[in-house]
Amino acid sequence: MIRLSISENPFIEDGIFYYKDKRTKRAINKGNKGELMVHNELLKIEQIDDYNVLLNLNLIVSNQDYKPTQIDHLVISKYGLFVIETKNYSGIIEGHVYNEYWDVIYKSSVHKLFNPIIQNSTHLYAIKAKVLVVVDESYFINKLPDGNLDFYSGIYSIIVFTGNAKLNIKGQHKEMVLYLPDLLNCVLSHRKEHFTEKQVSTIVNKIIEEDIEVETVPG
Repeated sequence: MIRLSISENPFIEDGIFYYKDKRTKRAINKGNKGELMVHNELLKIEQIDDYNVLLNLNLIVSNQDYKPTQIDHLVISKYGLFVIETKNYSGIIEGHVYNEYWDVIYKSSVHKLFNPIIQNSTHLYAIKAKVLVVVDESYFINKLPDGNLDFYSGIYSIIVFTGNAKLNIKGQHKEMVLYLPDLLNCVLSHRKEHFTEKQVSTIVNKIIEEDIEVETVPG
């Protein structure tokens, strides 16, 4: 995990993400330009307001399951937690929010993409499981207009497509599937305060504490 900060002057050199004058580094997949593009966008948000941006988290949800959940980016603020999954594709992306797989149509070929909304739902669960250690369940429960309860109020799923993808996703959903240029406006559009500054600090520290290096996972 890397915590991004404008003051740390992060940069890429030979496929390695550096900050603090190379004293700390983390490898980035050279082929995943999408994640680099997303975290460059997210760096801008810290100039706008008090947002905390975490990159490349690996979290274990329970002691019984040692397989970590990998989260591309997490934005933590008093306005909520934004769990961001990045997809770097070109072509037409077609599907329904409830389909297990979407179609990626590029030139004359078609291949399947596991529904990133479903993929990111496991990330939301992992984040909520960690945060409930430091805040009460009530922070995430909101009564909806139809009388049902939203147990993930304040935790937002964002799927960001980079590259030259054209999205054709059907069905209504609260998860946000969008293009990279829309990312910052999406995050900043949420202005309802869910946490105090002290709680935000506690959540950030908890997530950093729980983050692991993949190489240290048992078995």
